Order: sequence, then C-alpha cells, then structure tokens
Amino acid sequence: VYDKPTGALMQRLLKYDDFRTKPCSSSDYSYQESDSDAQSSIPGEQDVTEDVYAARMKTERLGHVNTGNDRASILQANIEVEPLFKLRGMDVFRADILQERICRQPILEQNGLRDVPTFIVNLMLPGANLVVYFQMPSWIKKFEDIVEEEDDTEDTKAFKRFLRGTVQYRNRRWKILPCLVDGPYIIKAMGLPQKEVTIAGGRVGATWHEYDESIDSNTGKKKSALLEVDCDLIGNPGVRKICNIVLGQVKNVRIDCAMIVEKPYLSEVEEPAACLGLWR
Repeated sequence: VYDKPTGALMQRLLKYDDFRTKPCSSSDYSYQESDSDAQSSIPGEQDVTEDVYAARMKTERLGHVNTGNDRASILQANIEVEPLFKLRGMDVFRADILQERICRQPILEQNGLRDVPTFIVNLMLPGANLVVYFQMPSWIKKFEDIVEEEDDTEDTKAFKRFLRGTVQYRNRRWKILPCLVDGPYIIKAMGLPQKEVTIAGGRVGATWHEYDESIDSNTGKKKSALLEVDCDLIGNPGVRKICNIVLGQVKNVRIDCAMIVEKPYLSEVEEPAACLGLWR
C-alpha cells in the first residue's frame, strides 16, 4: 500500500480547483511495484515483466485511458494534488464476525494508533475488515472546538465543515474515487465508474465515531484525536456481490483510490472541496 497513484487518477483529481497542489516531475508517476510482484499472476500474462508493464502504463497515461471529461494533464502541468492526510498504513483483519469500532483493538493501541491524530476507514467486507489509516492535521484536538478561519485554504474549509457537520451531512459528501490500475478480465468487464462514488449513505451503511484528544489515566500519555468511519459493504446484496467478485481476484487486482469531500451530486449550492487521502 502506498499513496503515489497512477497518472490516470491524478488527472482526475486535478480537475478540482479547491484541491491543494504541489510541483512534481512526470517521472514521479511511473509504475511502482515491489520485486515480489515483478510478474503478473493473471492467466495469459505470465511473461509480463515490470519493465513491460511500466511501458504500457506510460502509454496509457499519454492519453489512452478513458477519464471522462477530465481536462487536466499532469504531464503538461507538472503539478500533483497534495492530500490533507498522510497515509499511515493498511491492515486486513480476517474474521467471521466483522468488527465495528476497529480502533478498540488492543494491538492497534499498542502500536501507536493514537500517537498522532488519525482518521480510520474501516471497510467491512465479506469475511474481513479492510482498514486504512491516515494522519490528520495536528490542529485537530477536540472536534467541538474546530472553527473555520477566514484565512483557511478551500480544502481546509471543506474538511472543517465536514467535521462539524451532522452524520447526514458527512455521508452525502464523503466519497471514494476509484481507478483500476490492473486486473483480470472479469474485473475490467465490471467497469469501475469514471466518477466519484458515494460510499457512505444510500446503498451503504456508515457509522462515525469521534474521540477527542485526551490523557490516558493509567499511563499519563497523550492520546491524539481519532475519527473512524465504519462502512458496511455486505448489507446491500448488489454491493456484496461486487465485493465477492473483487475479493476472489484480490491477488491480481490493483486499484488506486482517492478519498474526497465535495458537494452532493446534482447540488447547485457551491461548496469547497478537499482531497483527504490517497492509497492503493
């Protein structure tokens, strides 16, 4: 897992004017892969090496990927979106009974979960919890004390409104933008949507848990603020079917994801937007 997405996803992110950006080199978006993954396990592609795959990805980024109505090109602009959060890591917990409030797992506390302000995305899949951890900005201490400042950047304003909003407000604005990097034909045939997906709310249940910064009464150690969202991806039959197909091919699938906050679909009210985090 890492937070350097392919060019195809970055092009989609660059269409948002409110997302903060930073200079980059087009070479930053060459395909990255560990030595252990140098060969694909996809049937019919056993001889595809890392170099060949990198060349194919480079060709795709030069204009052979359907990214909808996107107008940005990182290869021309030499900029990239800089998310508000830093990726801390990802875990997969196998269990017959899926776990809510995954932050209560003792092993996480023992390994520094609350050493820094942390946002947890807990995706409850068939037979497993997929958990992604992000480091939030250091100014997040007590959620009720968060105030929007006049000199805040647009993405910071969006995130502060999101934190102060109701559950319904959050669920309508918190979205996942997926981008399929590679996978077998059965996954490609499904066709990931070329637009943002509202994960929380609607077809998928979501529960939010907030924990303010505090002091551990036993150790005297500071426990940083924490926000967790638990997403039930098995309660809806259609979503569960898609999850089962993807999980059956999980060793052969690579998907880049961006977590964003933006106004609800078809809303005519202008609101600031924010890119919160990136991961594969």
